Amino acid sequence: MKSFNIYLAAFLFLISSCSPKVPYTSYLASKYQLTEDELKKVQFYASDDIILYTKESSSKTGTENGTIVISSSEAENQILIKKGTPGILMKQVGTDKVYISFEVGDNKFLVFGSTGQREPFKLQAESWEGGRGKLSYDGKIYYASSMSGSTHLLVSIKKFQKKKSNQKVVEGRKIE
Repeated sequence: MKSFNIYLAAFLFLISSCSPKVPYTSYLASKYQLTEDELKKVQFYASDDIILYTKESSSKTGTENGTIVISSSEAENQILIKKGTPGILMKQVGTDKVYISFEVGDNKFLVFGSTGQREPFKLQAESWEGGRGKLSYDGKIYYASSMSGSTHLLVSIKKFQKKKSNQKVVEGRKIE
C-alpha cells in the first residue's frame, strides 16, 4: 500500500509540474503587467508549423557554335519552424506587435501581431496574396505558406496557490 502512495504522489507531482501553454494576448500581458524586459525572459512557442520559402531563378540566352543556348537555373530555399519550437522576444512595438526569434542571428526574427485585447498574436506579413504571406527574414524576401498564416504565439503559465491550513485534533472529554 505504501508503494502505491509513493507512485500516486509522484504522478500527482508530474501532473502539477506541467504548465499548460496558452495563446499570448495583449490581455494576458496587461493582466500580469508584463514589461518588455520581463517578456524577454518569457519562453514563446509556435502554435503550428511555419514554412517560409523563396525561389530564385535566372536565365541567360546566348549563342555557342552557331546554336542559340538558353540556360536557366532555379534555387529554392525553405525554412521550417516546427510546431512547439521555442522562441524569444527581440523587441516589442506598442502593445500589439512583437518580434520573435526562433534562431540565432540579427535579422532572423518574425513579426507577430494582434488585432484585439483577447486575440492571439499571429504571424504577420507585409502582404497576403493568394494565401501566401510576403515577409522579410534574414534580410531576404520569403513567402509564408497559407497554413502559416494562422500560427500564433503560445506561452506557459504556472499558477501557484498558497494555502495555509491548521488542524487541531480534539481528544474529547470524559465525565469526571
